[in-house]
Amino acid sequence: MSTRTISDNIDANFFSAQREKIKSVIDAGQTNILKAFSQVEGIPARTLCSWEEGGVVYVKAEILHLHYRDSPTPEELPRTSGREDEDANWGKINNFPTFVADSGVSQLGLPNPEKTIYVTFKNMNIDYIGDDEGIYLGLKNTDPREAPRGADRGLPPSSDSFPPDEPSPKLGDQLFPPPETTPTTLKLVPGVLYAPNRVRVFAFRPLPENSQLLRAPAGSRRKIHTLAAARFEAMNKAWVAKYPGKEPFKILGPKSGWRAHQWEHDRNKYRAGVIQEFKGHPDYVGLTDDEIFQKGSKDLAFYSPHETGLAFDIGNDGLTPNSNPEKGGISKSEQKNSTAFKWLKANAHRFGITPLKSEPWHWEVLVPRTNFLSGKEFSPGNYNVRVEETSQTPYPENVKDFKGRSLNVKGQKLRTNSKVFASNQFV
Repeated sequence: MSTRTISDNIDANFFSAQREKIKSVIDAGQTNILKAFSQVEGIPARTLCSWEEGGVVYVKAEILHLHYRDSPTPEELPRTSGREDEDANWGKINNFPTFVADSGVSQLGLPNPEKTIYVTFKNMNIDYIGDDEGIYLGLKNTDPREAPRGADRGLPPSSDSFPPDEPSPKLGDQLFPPPETTPTTLKLVPGVLYAPNRVRVFAFRPLPENSQLLRAPAGSRRKIHTLAAARFEAMNKAWVAKYPGKEPFKILGPKSGWRAHQWEHDRNKYRAGVIQEFKGHPDYVGLTDDEIFQKGSKDLAFYSPHETGLAFDIGNDGLTPNSNPEKGGISKSEQKNSTAFKWLKANAHRFGITPLKSEPWHWEVLVPRTNFLSGKEFSPGNYNVRVEETSQTPYPENVKDFKGRSLNVKGQKLRTNSKVFASNQFV
C-alpha cells in the first residue's frame, strides 16, 4: 500500500482538525454515523478529483455523511480525471482527504469527478481516524446485473434511490451524492388544511445555482424547484380567478426563492448573523443576545429549505419577508390579517403547498426524494396531495440536536420531514 502524496496535497493539520469534527459529531449525539462507518468497510464518498502518479491511483473525495456538515463544497470540479483543469476550485478541493488505491483497484483506471466511490481508513478508532491516509476501495456499481466492486471486501451493495425508468440528476446537480439511506415507503394522502410538512435540506440536498431543476415561475423573478414552480403557478391561477383585481403572487426578493447556503457551514457565523438580523426588531426589544438567538434561529435556519428550491417567500399582495415596520416592512400580525394570507391558509394545501406558521410569507412544497432529483411529476393532474415518505427501518437511538435538546426517536420510523432523518440519514 503506497502512502505517497503530491506537493499540493492537503494541509498537514487537516486530519487532526477532521478528528475534532468527528468528535463534535459524537458530542452532538450523532454516534450512529461512526457506528455505521465501523460496521462496514466501505464508506460512500463523492469523487472530487483523481490522478495517477507512479502507477498509483489517488482520489480526493467528500465523505457523504460527514464532510457536507461543515466543509465548504467546491463550486467547480475538474471536468475529467487529472489535475490540469485551471477552472476547478483547487483551493477547496485540496482541503478534502486523499484516498489511495491498492494495486487491484488501480487497474480499473481513474474515477471521474462526481462518481460515487467507496473508501475507508486504515484505523477506524475514533482517536486515530484520519491520521493515516485513506484507502480507495473502488467505484460504486449502479448496474444491478453486475456484482458491486469490492463485494469480496464486505462492501454494501448499491443503494441509489433512482428507479430504472427515472434518470439520474444532471452533472450540475451533484453537489452531494444521492442519499445513501435505508429504503423509504412513499404514501400520498389528501392535502391537509394549513398543516406544515417541513422540507429538511439533507433529506434532499442543496441545489447549485445552475441546476436544470430550478426555474422561475411565470411572473416571478426568482427560481425555485420545477415541481414547486408548477404548483405555485397553479395556485396563482386559482387566486386570480377568485380575486381578479389582485396581482398574482410573486417571488421577488434575492433570498425569496432558491438561495445558496449563507453561513459558510460555520455555526459561530450563524449565531452572529441571527443576532444581527433581529437586534432592534420590535419583536425582540429587551432580549439578550442569547435570547435573540434562541428565538431568531426558529425563523432563520442554519440550513434553509430555500437551498433545495422547495421553499419560497411571497413578496406582494400584503405579504413580505420584511416584518419590521421600522424598516418599511409589514408586521406579522398585519400580514396574517391580509386577504392573501387568509386565502392561502384556506387553499394552499389544494396545490401541495404547506406553511411555516411562524412566517406568513413562507411556504414549502415537500416532494418525494426521487422526484426531487429527477424533476419528474409524481402526481400528474392532482396537486392536492400530501407527501408522507417514511423510513422502513426504525431509528436505533435517541439523539440531541446542536442546541443540546433531547429528541426521543429511538424505535421510530422517521419521515423525511423529521430533523433527525434529515441530519443523520440512515446508512
